[in-house]
Amino acid sequence: MEAPKLKVGEKVITYVMILISLFILYHAYKISGQKTTAGSPGAFPLMTSLALVVFSVWTWGENRKFSPGLHKSLKSRIGALQEIGFSGDCLLVILFVLVYAFMLKFLGFSIATVIFLWGSMCYLTKGNWGKNLLIALFNLAIILLIFKQIFKVILP
Repeated sequence: MEAPKLKVGEKVITYVMILISLFILYHAYKISGQKTTAGSPGAFPLMTSLALVVFSVWTWGENRKFSPGLHKSLKSRIGALQEIGFSGDCLLVILFVLVYAFMLKFLGFSIATVIFLWGSMCYLTKGNWGKNLLIALFNLAIILLIFKQIFKVILP
């Protein structure tokens, strides 16, 4: 039986996730200090970041089983990454995010977020505009509930 093939970039992403999770673990440890108890301020970030490290390493171990020699040359790897990373959809979503960041200053968080969500969903799903607008409004309501009401975060 042939080993399943990984998609381009999956090995790189696992290495990046391990590095990011170690970085987060380091900063969570700095928050918790020397004496960490279950009720200390840094206990939850420390526990969460430790789980992130464990699962990142586990994913790396699982990925080692797959397609060891799929792209042997550097040219082949770069070409495959360009095919995924610079596709029309990917570039357009990056443009959507940049326009969203610009709109935040002028339209405010709520209006800019609804426009961004609605526009990107309409483009990516090629679906019903009305349904996408309802989904965007529902997502905005959830975001506002969680961040403004529960966490008391001031949104832009």
